[in-house]
Amino acid sequence: MKPSVITFVVFITFLIQSTLSQNTPTDKLLISEEYSLIIAKLKDKPVLTQNELFNLSFSYKQTGHPMKAVNVIENSLYRDNSKIKKLLSALYFETGNYDKALPLIKDIYVKDPDDYRNFIRYVDIFTFYKEYDNAISLLNERFKKDTTNFEINKRLGNNYIKIDSLNPAIRHYDLLFRLYPKNQVVASKLAILYMNTKKYRESLNVCDTILKLSPDNKKFLVLKGNVYFKVNQYRNAIIVMKKAENLGDNSFTVQKILGISYYKKGDYIEAAHYLKEAIEWQPNDPIVNYYLGASLGMLQVPTDGLHYLEEAVNLLRPPSGVMEKIHSGMANIYFKSGDFVQAIENYKKALKFNPESVEYYLHIASVYDQSLKNSKKALKYYEKFIASLPEKLDPKKGKERYAINLKNYAERRITKIKEENFFNNVK
Repeated sequence: MKPSVITFVVFITFLIQSTLSQNTPTDKLLISEEYSLIIAKLKDKPVLTQNELFNLSFSYKQTGHPMKAVNVIENSLYRDNSKIKKLLSALYFETGNYDKALPLIKDIYVKDPDDYRNFIRYVDIFTFYKEYDNAISLLNERFKKDTTNFEINKRLGNNYIKIDSLNPAIRHYDLLFRLYPKNQVVASKLAILYMNTKKYRESLNVCDTILKLSPDNKKFLVLKGNVYFKVNQYRNAIIVMKKAENLGDNSFTVQKILGISYYKKGDYIEAAHYLKEAIEWQPNDPIVNYYLGASLGMLQVPTDGLHYLEEAVNLLRPPSGVMEKIHSGMANIYFKSGDFVQAIENYKKALKFNPESVEYYLHIASVYDQSLKNSKKALKYYEKFIASLPEKLDPKKGKERYAINLKNYAERRITKIKEENFFNNVK
């Protein structure tokens, strides 16, 4: 066949197909998902039937032009048609115009509560407007008839989380996890919920279920390490987080937990290493600053830690207990570095944040006594320490027995100082 004949055949074929498409009802084109052909056929047509209007608007929606789809309906006379109203409500929802979507969706729900897609949109708009109780009420009605529905349980769980009602949220995510034990999104949410409600064993069980299927799953390794950290199992936290690190997770959470865990285990070199990495991620985290300062304070140049301890104070005014620990740590660093005046000042600040920690009087007295050789002030603080102790201490109780030992030491030093002062005056 000659080239010119081939060209002619192709042209005739195209012409026939074009003519057929012009004569093909758009309902058939819609079934075959020929959305572009529907748009080409109807977009310039001056008068559309209800079916054509729906088909054109739906085609715009399906080809990624939802606002054109909205305009087609809004400029028509068929907005009250139930089929078109449903499409318009879906378009308003898709384009985020919830103010217009809500009355349509509500009206559709009243007439047809079994319309599942419309029902889900109704719930999601309530959630968007933070009307969580309304969303939960709607979902619970549906849940009674469809207890294993994934989306209903997920939305119930999420809305309960929004109102800080975590136990009901756990019930729904636990149900989903039993139905879908390999679903990592569900497992992650459930493990976090258990951890946040201090159900640590349950959280570990969820993590282990996923890790049996996927031993190198970094997300669940980090979650598991976090749980160990929260229950003060620092050795286990280190083992799990090191595995996550070896798999390439060098995130802030991994570095922070490794750093603090090593600190708690007394390995201050490793602690400082990881906390320096963590502070690169979040230099304004007061907890990381505190533990980095405390770790450096235990190494060869303890003054290196002062900057980070001071930064922890400046970044956040923590609760009194934390402030006490910060100033106590700073006092220890100053003492080790030989700055005894600053050590005393920070012991005093620690005492201010926790007046019941009368042991600080003994620390202050000891610095005045042994390091500054100021017997007058040492005597004053030894006596303050003894006066602050309870009148009766039970030697059978560990803490009180320890306090008795400290009291005996203070009394011996008071006696010794007074003797020395007496003989110095005699001379």
